[in-house]
Amino acid sequence: MANLKQLKQRIAVVNSTKKITSAMKMVAAAKLRRSQDALNATRPYSEGMKYLVGKLIKNVIAHGPTGQEMPLLIKGNGDDKKHLLLIVSSDKGLCGGFNSAIARLAKKTITDLKKQGKDVQIMFVGKKARDALISEFKDLEFKQTSKNDDNQPQKLNFFDETVGAMIEHLFEDNAFNCCSVIYNEFVSTVTQKPTVKQVLPLNIKDFEQEFKNEENQKADYDYEPSEKEILEKVLPDYVQNLISRSILESFVAENAARMTSMDAATRNAKEMINKLALIYNRTRQSMITTELIEIISGAEAL
Repeated sequence: MANLKQLKQRIAVVNSTKKITSAMKMVAAAKLRRSQDALNATRPYSEGMKYLVGKLIKNVIAHGPTGQEMPLLIKGNGDDKKHLLLIVSSDKGLCGGFNSAIARLAKKTITDLKKQGKDVQIMFVGKKARDALISEFKDLEFKQTSKNDDNQPQKLNFFDETVGAMIEHLFEDNAFNCCSVIYNEFVSTVTQKPTVKQVLPLNIKDFEQEFKNEENQKADYDYEPSEKEILEKVLPDYVQNLISRSILESFVAENAARMTSMDAATRNAKEMINKLALIYNRTRQSMITTELIEIISGAEAL
């Protein structure tokens, strides 16, 4: 059994850990509120863009039922052989199973695509998923040759607003045929859902709800210039917003996961302190009782 000094040291260590986890929980909660506000602020724009794009797609389909009139970002570049996976994780740990869930889903997605005979390349936003996957899939990491960087992996910052624009330009340059984002969807404070979302080429089925809403609208519009020209101008912004919103949603989910994880760690530390304090008191009481018995036994012997 540990002596009193060792127990006091353990209680002090656990108490220090509890203070750290409690502070991290409060920091994560503050970041969660700010990031949620930022995510909610983008919702009207995102919903409006989706409605506009859906409306334009419906009109273009009506004028060109074969789909040949669709812009490149919708109809694709004629093949689906080369797939790019944008894997979004966090730069820091201590957020429970947030990053491990993304790594497992990414590994499964890569394996499934390879079984289908697809060429897969991966790009990372955040360090943790890269650390988990790079040893196994190093050859798949997307590399871009430029004048200054000869065949180096593309490095992306978590808050880099040009990520969507860069991916869109690479798609137009035929660097890949399909692009999907793997990220944690924010469901609630205690629930984050690992998700695979295809962003390029856009799937017309994703706009079915907008088509139904459009059928209930009695008003019609005349477009100048044509619907196709407007759609070609609007689609790049829509794709960039889709990617940026996925990254932002992953950041919200990360803060929620970290807050939940630190809250659980704080509660566990409190339980451990209570258990150690109970053991300390029992040990102390036992030592006092033993000393009393020795004193009484000695007195009786005299």
